[in-house]
Amino acid sequence: MKRVRRFNLYALVWFACISPSFAEKFDLPLLRDRALPHVFLIESFDARGKKISTGTGFFVFGPHGVAALTNAHVVGRASRVECKLSDGRRIVCDGVLAFSGKLDLAALAFPSYPEKALSIETVPATVGESVAVLGNPLGLGDTLTSGIISALREGDGRLPPLIQITAPISPGSSGSPVINGDGKVIGIATSTRIGGQSLNFAVCSQIIWEFLSPEPAFLSFETLIKAKDKALKERIDDAHVSSSGDSLKKLRMFSKILEEEPTSVEAAFGQIQAYDSLNLHAQARASAEALFLRNPDHPHAWVALAMCDQHEKNYRLAERRLKTAIKLDQYNSAAWTWLWLLYMDLDMDDAAEWARKNAMRVFEWHKKRKAEARKHENESSSLFGGQ
Repeated sequence: MKRVRRFNLYALVWFACISPSFAEKFDLPLLRDRALPHVFLIESFDARGKKISTGTGFFVFGPHGVAALTNAHVVGRASRVECKLSDGRRIVCDGVLAFSGKLDLAALAFPSYPEKALSIETVPATVGESVAVLGNPLGLGDTLTSGIISALREGDGRLPPLIQITAPISPGSSGSPVINGDGKVIGIATSTRIGGQSLNFAVCSQIIWEFLSPEPAFLSFETLIKAKDKALKERIDDAHVSSSGDSLKKLRMFSKILEEEPTSVEAAFGQIQAYDSLNLHAQARASAEALFLRNPDHPHAWVALAMCDQHEKNYRLAERRLKTAIKLDQYNSAAWTWLWLLYMDLDMDDAAEWARKNAMRVFEWHKKRKAEARKHENESSSLFGGQ
């Protein structure tokens, strides 16, 4: 028995002596020192100067030289983006050179770029491979975590191909480089599965390279927000129309939109309306309160709470909240419609007629605005559409 133990010990020592590369291949302190100069903290601000998100970005060599890469969801709703570099400098970015919400990738437009950057790994990742993530979870800069690749997930049309990793990531880690033992980027951290253990995901390096391949084209954050808002509005309008009379379909559609646009007040309001129609009043109340906590100055948040109050027969509170919504926006058709229904429930005929007339007036006002907007779009199309 002693001879067996001695043999195993000799074998272990021999293996370590002749295979130093195996032990040294994944040197975390060395990887951190190499990657750190190329990683930066991102802070996104809305039009009022309020910070709306933090994340991570990094400089990487792409097909057209050095690019500043991060996740689309980190900067997609920003009016201004500030980046704190590893040397302490703060750089203001006013737009992107490439953007894809579907891939969750964005290339920031910097005034200038460093000569050195991380490299993208061209060899496909393998399950079991060791990885490290360097980012800013919860704003805590220069945080290094490590783990392995636990699975390779194929894209499903809605999501791109993803690398599943065990290296921990948290809010603020979004946009962090996922690097292998050679210090090359094999992915970019994009999401984590809440409630799961070590279920974290990254967009793979092949997708990153393809994303950076087209010629860069500058797009300001203002233009980006307008384009996203227009696309989101079209999705919400389509959800209302296509799910008319089918509350379950409406719930599915608006819940789907909320997964991709969690800050959308209109999508949240549509979801609450669907809960209400399905008599899922507890879910409607929980969603309404969450909406109000996030957006206390938005009229839809007040209307959502009033809808719940009305079903709980707390009519006076519902009335006060609906009138508050109207003070915030006198053209809020949902507020006037629910006020009309409230007065009808209370058999207040004169008040109900007054609310009905205002609801109709607001409907006509919105109808006219939509017609003017369509006319403007048609005129713009004919102006730039050629002969």
